[in-house]
Amino acid sequence: MYIDQTLPPLATKPRNRLHLTGAREALQAWDEKIISPHKRADSEQSITETIANPALGPFISMITHDLRTPLAMAIGYAELLCANYPSPLSEEQANYARSILENTRRAVDLIGSLSEAFAAISGDLVLDRGWVDLSQLIREVTEELQAYLAQRKQNLQPINESGVRWILADKPRLAKALQLLLRFVARELPAVKVFRLHIAHTANEIDQLVLTLQATRHSSNGEEIFSRSLRQRRNRSLPILIATAFIEAHGGRLIWPDPGAQGVIARIHLPLDPG
Repeated sequence: MYIDQTLPPLATKPRNRLHLTGAREALQAWDEKIISPHKRADSEQSITETIANPALGPFISMITHDLRTPLAMAIGYAELLCANYPSPLSEEQANYARSILENTRRAVDLIGSLSEAFAAISGDLVLDRGWVDLSQLIREVTEELQAYLAQRKQNLQPINESGVRWILADKPRLAKALQLLLRFVARELPAVKVFRLHIAHTANEIDQLVLTLQATRHSSNGEEIFSRSLRQRRNRSLPILIATAFIEAHGGRLIWPDPGAQGVIARIHLPLDPG
C-alpha cells in the first residue's frame, strides 16, 4: 500500500475539546482506590458527577501546589548531597542520593502531568499540535527509558513497519503517554525481559497508527506474563490515568485486550487525521 507522507501544511482549523471516556474510567477506578477506599473496586458509579463537581478542579490545583513545595525542597537537598556537600559520600550513600533525586524529580513531573490530565478529562486541554517525526519520537522515548530498563535487565525493541514518517501530534504529551505506559508495564511484569513495540498503519475505516506492545517471556520461574497484578492495577494507576488522558486527547484509544497467544499487552490506536 502506498502511503503519501509528503509533509502537508499545518492545519489551522480550531481544535476540538474532547470528552475522554477511557480516562474517565481510569479516574473512576483511581478515585475508588485512593479517594474513597471503602467503595467496591468494581463499582459501576459514573465519574461524570465527580468531574462535574466544581470543587474538584481547585482541589487538584491545591494538592499539586502543596505537593510541589516540599518536593522542590527535597530535590534541592538531594542535589547538594549528590554534589558531595557538606561532605563526600560513600558509593552506597551516593547511590541512595541519586535514587532520591531521580524519584523526586519524577514525582514532580507526574504531579504536573496530573493537572494536565484533569484538564483533558474535563475537556479543557488544548493540544499544541505540530508535525512530529514518528521515528525520532519512538527513538527518544526508547532512550529515555533505557537506563530504567537496564537496571531491571529489561529491553524494549521498537519495530516500525508503518511506512509513516510524520504524525500531527502534541509531541511532549504523546511522548509522556508512551513513557508512562511502558514504565508501568515494565514495573508490573518483571519476568518479561524483552518488550516489543510494533508500529503498523491501517487504512480500513479510519486511517490510523496502531502501536502494539508485546511481551516476550524470558524467565524460568513460571511467572505468568499477564499477571493478576497487572490486570488489577492498570485501572487504578495514576500514570495509566495520565497516559490514557493524553492518548485520548489526540483522538486515540488505549486498549487492553484479553491475554492472547502473541503476548499482546496493550494497543494504542492513533488517527492520522485527527480532524
